[in-house]
Amino acid sequence: MIKVTQSIDKVQLKKFFNVMGEKAVTQKGLTLLPILLMSFIPSVVQASCLIWTSWQPTRLTQQQCLNRAELAMRNSGFSQNFYTLETGVYGENGGYSGTVRCIATKGVVFFIVAGSSSKTAESFLGRLENNF
Repeated sequence: MIKVTQSIDKVQLKKFFNVMGEKAVTQKGLTLLPILLMSFIPSVVQASCLIWTSWQPTRLTQQQCLNRAELAMRNSGFSQNFYTLETGVYGENGGYSGTVRCIATKGVVFFIVAGSSSKTAESFLGRLENNF
């Protein structure tokens, strides 16, 4: 969890999640993931946002994972500004944004929720995981 103090640039957050997904697909991607997260922290520290993340192993194909991710996002209430990308799904629910990233070649699904309240963000993260 990252706690910060000003408002977040949602476009910057979307770009970060796209880069994170693309890097994780590479052969050394999962090794690079912590480095990507650390490089993102300085720009998030200037924003007002809490980020909750988790992951699950998966044996789904990329398309099956994306289909499930879409349903999980919509069923969890992240239906505003909804985008389906090559590696995941992004959506918003009020002041909260959620992403489900599918990296089937590595057998992993990432769940990410960002927002201003720790309790609410954690609750949304649990919903995403349960709905997936």
